[in-house]
Amino acid sequence: MKEVKLVKALFMTSMVLAVLVGTVSAQVQPLSPGPGIVVDVSAMNDEVFPGETATYKVNVTSITTVTEHVVLSIDDPKPGWTYTFDPAEYDINPGETVCSHLSMAVPPDATPGDYYHDVNATATFMFIVESSIYTNVKTTVISFPKRVPTLTPFGIIALVGLLSVIAISKIRRRGK
Repeated sequence: MKEVKLVKALFMTSMVLAVLVGTVSAQVQPLSPGPGIVVDVSAMNDEVFPGETATYKVNVTSITTVTEHVVLSIDDPKPGWTYTFDPAEYDINPGETVCSHLSMAVPPDATPGDYYHDVNATATFMFIVESSIYTNVKTTVISFPKRVPTLTPFGIIALVGLLSVIAISKIRRRGK
């Protein structure tokens, strides 16, 4: 009987220890949950004419418990486009949000339409890539307004005739 009580006591003690160890290990899980960052890209000016610059705000928030190094880039950049992040890389502390500005210079000969770009934010900790987040953004290149139509020879003759009629009618009124 004493042996059964001893076995039950040992069993209960081992169960309590297992729960405690599980709780402790759950709290000491990886220092950097994956992914270690969250990225939000919002357009400031994403509808531009050829030759102008589109601008975006890139907010990176750390959701980890360690300081990481973040590098921002564009995957598969479009030929002729120029991409600038300010800042392009930085250290981010746990819980911190860092704002960077992205400028995209559109080539002067860009065809009007929608262009999609992959913004990449890579976070590393001790030379190990913790996470790489891709966010797709759209830039709309709009066309220049149509030119004002020029007068044809017939339009010029009609305009001169109309102005002549107005001038003659004013001269006749003065004469009376």
